[in-house]
Formats: sequence, C-alpha cells, structure tokens
Amino acid sequence: MSDLQQGHIGFQGSCRHFMSSTILCDQEVASSLKNGNSQAAFRAIAEAIDPASTDGLLEIEILKGTYQFEPGTHILKDGSAIAVSKLGLVQAYFTALQVLKPYMMAGGCRGTVAEEDELLSATAVILLMDPEHLTAANTRKRIIKAYSDREPADTGRLRDLVILEKRFLDSLLTSHLHRHTKSPTLWSHRRCLLPHFIRHGLFNVEKDISNIVMVAAERHARNYYAWHHARMLLKLLDVPEEAVRGRLEQAVFTWCTRHHDDVSGWSFLRHLLLKDGWYDAERKAAVVRKTHRLARSMRWTNESVWWFLRTAAPLDPTTAGADDFYISHSEMANAMGQHSVFRNPDDKPVDEHLAGVDAKTALTILDAAKAWYMASYKLIKEAGS
Repeated sequence: MSDLQQGHIGFQGSCRHFMSSTILCDQEVASSLKNGNSQAAFRAIAEAIDPASTDGLLEIEILKGTYQFEPGTHILKDGSAIAVSKLGLVQAYFTALQVLKPYMMAGGCRGTVAEEDELLSATAVILLMDPEHLTAANTRKRIIKAYSDREPADTGRLRDLVILEKRFLDSLLTSHLHRHTKSPTLWSHRRCLLPHFIRHGLFNVEKDISNIVMVAAERHARNYYAWHHARMLLKLLDVPEEAVRGRLEQAVFTWCTRHHDDVSGWSFLRHLLLKDGWYDAERKAAVVRKTHRLARSMRWTNESVWWFLRTAAPLDPTTAGADDFYISHSEMANAMGQHSVFRNPDDKPVDEHLAGVDAKTALTILDAAKAWYMASYKLIKEAGS
C-alpha cells in the first residue's frame, strides 16, 4: 500500500487523534477551536512560514497558552523571527489536512503551479504541527521529483523549489522547536534531498555542519539524528583541502568543549578525526591532548568526555599519549578522593569545578575508562608489533 493510500485511509483517524490529544492536553485550545476562524489561521501561518518571504532561515517558535494573542491574531513577526499561536496552529492544521486530502484521494496527481503552491503551504503547516507526518514530507518530495523527472526539465521552477525547500526545512531543524530539531522524519527528508542540493550548487558540508547540524544539536541535546546526518554529509565529500579540514575539526572540537556532557558531539569528533587521509597523526594527537588538558583543568568527570578519552587510543597510540591518559586519570582520581562522599554536603567543595559532582559515580566512570583504554592500547601495540 502506498503512503498516499495509507494517508487517505488514516486521514479521519489523524483528525480524531489530534482532536483527542488536544482535548486531553489543553482544554482551552479545544474549546476555542469551535469559535476560531481556521481558514484565517491557515492563511496567516502559511504566509508567515513561507520560505520565499525571507532570504535567510526563519526562527520559528510556537507560543502556548501562557502568551495571550489578540483575538484574530495568529502570528507575531519581527524580521525573520516568528512566534506562532498554538491555538492558531491547531486551527490551521485541520484546514491544511483538508487541502491535502483531495491530493491523496487523486493518487498524488500533479496540478497547476498554483495548486502545487497551495499544497506546499498546507504541508508546511502540517509539518510545523506534526514533524512526523510522513505523507506531508513525501508530498513535498514528490512535487520536486516530478519536475526533476520531466523531459525537458523545467530547471527554473525546479531550482526555485529546491532552494525554498532547503530554506524551509533548515528553518524547522534550527528553530526553537524541540520535536523538530530531533525529528527522524525531517532529517530523513533532508537526506533524501541531498542529491538535489548537490545538483543545484546548494551543497556545502562545512556550512551545513556548522549552521544546521550544530545548531540543531544545541537546541536538542544528544541529537543522534543531527550528528548522523553530519556523517552522511562527510560520506558525500572527497578529501577536502587542508584549510577546510582544519576549520571543520576546530568547529566540532569547540562545539564539544562547550557541550562537554553531550556524547553525540564527541562521537562525531572521533569519527571526523578517523576519516581516512583527512588528518595526520600529529593533528589527531593534538586534539586528544587538548581534551586532556581541559578535562584536568575544568575537572570534567562526565561519562561523555571520558568516553572520548577512553576510545582515543587509535587517535594517539604513542607512549606520550598513554602517559597523558594516565596523568589525567590519576589527577582526576586524586581530586575525587579529596571531594569524597563523606564530606558534609553543606560544605563548599574543595574544588569549585566539582560542585554537584558525586565522587562515587565519577570514580566509577574514571576506572571504567582506564580499563577500557588499557585494553584498547594493548591491542593496538600488539597489532603493531
């Protein structure tokens, strides 16, 4: 069964589900739905989030009941920053579903440019409300594919669609929208569009990682989907020039040190440094040693940092690298001994960086990291002998 058929069959169920969840979660929104102008809400929100309305990315935020909009007002806009009323979005969502329904019933047949634009507006509103709405995402892909497959291709219209789709999608992924920044459907949608981005000169790995992936990962901690997308971007890239490699490494390292308890970032940094032919041994070792110095000076004891350090043997398999690890471990273990669990919890910590740190947990992390590192280092040395 195609996703269009599934979408058609599940249309009424989708409406019932959202109405039910709305009633359960927000009685005020549910009661207001009967009196609001859904069509006006749809038009206002669709126009506000239209990527053609700005040259850059939009900053979208959904404001719930704590902020009171004036009657008939559904959005607030200040340049590229847009605040959307939760009530208005729920109203617009049901109107958007009604726009999408005939398209699904027709089996996804193409219409006029005006009808396509209306469909793009509807699916934009749907994805703002529900980032996991697979039919909405697939409908947008299908419109782009139709122009791509056409002979001869309408390159002007196709390029415009691709540019606007990238702008809209990246706006959702980088805005203060907790569900969207870590949405598997939206990240998958972006991955499927990468060939179009490349074909139309919109592919820039360095900018995509810095401006899209890292921002999304900051909005939603431990954002596996964002960093997995970054890995996909690297796969599409030949070995770049040294300056680009250097900037990428520095940008990722800086992000990791600013979010040192986020293991997804450290995992990507390790993946980046191990890329074949990208970084020499000296560069990789320098990153590991910088991390050791920071961990010691800032008293980082979280498992994310020590996951990176315990798996760093392949990055710096030298005796000096091993010495650095053991120095870090010893210094941190001694600090934990002074910051023992037997102190009065009301006392100030011996080291201000250890405020709130549980010594027992930290020592467990440190000892596990040491055991892992020793085993890994031993295997590397045996393989090289």
